[in-house]
Amino acid sequence: GTQDAGEARLSGAVEMAQQRQKSNARLDASGSKPSGLPAPVAALAGESVQLETRLQLEPDQRLSVQALQLSGDNLAITGTLLAGLPDGVLDGRLNLNVMDLAPFSTAAERSIAGTLQSTLTLTGEINAPRMQLKTVAKDLIIDGRDLSVVVVDTELTGAAKQRYKGTAILYAKAPQGELEAGVDFLVEPTRYALRNLRILGPGLQASGQLVSNLPATLPNGHLQGEILDLARLSPWLGRGYAGRVRFTLDAPADNPQ
Repeated sequence: GTQDAGEARLSGAVEMAQQRQKSNARLDASGSKPSGLPAPVAALAGESVQLETRLQLEPDQRLSVQALQLSGDNLAITGTLLAGLPDGVLDGRLNLNVMDLAPFSTAAERSIAGTLQSTLTLTGEINAPRMQLKTVAKDLIIDGRDLSVVVVDTELTGAAKQRYKGTAILYAKAPQGELEAGVDFLVEPTRYALRNLRILGPGLQASGQLVSNLPATLPNGHLQGEILDLARLSPWLGRGYAGRVRFTLDAPADNPQ
């Protein structure tokens, strides 16, 4: 129907191949002028959204999403997924393309421009998935500050008993220089650890590690770094600074300094 909340259309079909006991499913949906969505989602959706999916369930209980396409005025999502229910095999890929970040300006309360591409890759097993997420923003401008390229690359491996480990890397390139940061992390029900923490930028270098045994709120570890020239970081910070800074943080579990 047509209401102030917008329009929605949904169609689907299920086919059974009895000779092979294979099931195929198709789901298509479309909507216009969606309302009630969170501001960032509404900015992506725009005035219209279309969804197309193709699924297949094999006799050995392998479920596959053979085609997934979700498109809006300002985004496109495509992907595939294979989940083997008996053996737990997992294999999938999801791509997100945001053609214009400007609609996010209102939600972020900042002036934003640029494009964004993100890819999520899933491998391993359902009970111990391995996920890699790589996001690249190009021609990014935030409040007038030019960031030519920003790359965030994260790899996460899950294991039994809610234990996760991985690596996160940030790279940003701008006319004023390049900035790199990275960390190896471990998350368990009783503790988290940030190791091999490193930051390199114009006149800046820092390194260290932090470990916390939960539910304690204060971590223990060591951080050290030096900013050789604050003026070189001023374009990144949006304000003018001068001088030199050297810092050290020692945080033993019983007496953080």
